[in-house]
Amino acid sequence: MSATAPQESPATAALISQLTPALRMAGMGAWMVDFEHAEVSFDPLLLELLGAEPTDTLRLSAAAWQALVHPDDAERQREHWDQCLRGERDEYIMEYRLRRRDGQWLCCLFRARVQSRSPQGLARGLVGTYRECADGQRKHDNL
Repeated sequence: MSATAPQESPATAALISQLTPALRMAGMGAWMVDFEHAEVSFDPLLLELLGAEPTDTLRLSAAAWQALVHPDDAERQREHWDQCLRGERDEYIMEYRLRRRDGQWLCCLFRARVQSRSPQGLARGLVGTYRECADGQRKHDNL
């Protein structure tokens, strides 16, 4: 990720369009955290899982994303982000709940990897996948 707003090249767009059906077949989606611009981007599958409208945005501010995180998961989720940002870890593997439009909670397993770091060692962003937790794998009840 560069210091300017991220631009999607034609090659990147083509790769994403090819990978999206494969991820869906595996029951997964793609997401990205841009620490430099404090944004979270994700594919349309997550909108569907959250009960959002297809016309809703595929990019949220980091604060708006964190507002979706269940209160019991929020501190742990922020700490993992901060550890990646500070250079204490390169992998982000975390299960937490997001609030759906209907008020129910969606449990997802998020996996991502730091893609690059600044000269000061700060992560520029995370890129990874997510999947809905299977009923037997949920660590928390759907409150």
